[in-house]
Amino acid sequence: MKKVVLVVIVVVVFVVALAGVAYAAISARSKEKTDPNNEKRDEFESVIEGEKETDTNAKLKEVPIYKEYDLLFNTDGSFYLNRDACFYEGQNARQNYTGGILEAYPTDAIRDRNGKSVYLVYDTDTGYRLYLFVSYDNDLQTPIGFPVVIGKMLSYDAFCSLNLGDPIEKVEAIDSVATLHKKLIIDVWNLDPVGAANHAIDGYPCTSIHYLKDGLLKIEYKMLENQDLVISDIEFSEDYTLINALGDKVDYKINELDLPG
Repeated sequence: MKKVVLVVIVVVVFVVALAGVAYAAISARSKEKTDPNNEKRDEFESVIEGEKETDTNAKLKEVPIYKEYDLLFNTDGSFYLNRDACFYEGQNARQNYTGGILEAYPTDAIRDRNGKSVYLVYDTDTGYRLYLFVSYDNDLQTPIGFPVVIGKMLSYDAFCSLNLGDPIEKVEAIDSVATLHKKLIIDVWNLDPVGAANHAIDGYPCTSIHYLKDGLLKIEYKMLENQDLVISDIEFSEDYTLINALGDKVDYKINELDLPG
């Protein structure tokens, strides 16, 4: 009996030790991209108010550069390229708080939009630019809409050959931003057809967002067997606005000075 108890104790200690190592590893990884004084997290409203650019004719402060994987895929739920922020409305447990985002990904490149909202700007080391939108309607507490990623500025004409049922690879051939969305869905989330279908029923299908010279393009996809993605809907907005799953209009217009060159 004593031997059994001893074995159990040893196993428990071993498991706890492993958990401690894992937690330390996660903490160490987080600290690499966290401001040490937690100012960005705890005082995020003051940070935004102090850093935001209100002059529409003035350039932003220097845009920070992050590794692509860290910024676009290893976000720990702060935001996901493929997910409209309204997905989290009404949920008690959520991680997409603006303070947490600014703690993990500090930036001084913040643009005010007529006192109604702001967007945070980031660059990746692979040449993409990311925009996260935050509104005063919810006191800047959480992002709104989809994150927007731009690689190169294209026009809607480049997408005119797309049809419903086309594979996502045809979109990727036009705009590599679609590749980022597919990577998140397949490689990071490992979403299966049943899960994708359930999300679609709730109003959150697999999606890619393309910010263009002449409007905003939203492409939705259905997942087939073997995780193949095919186009199920195409929506183009000349005024850069979209209606989210809750029926709210979200403005994605970006100041031309803040677009990639």
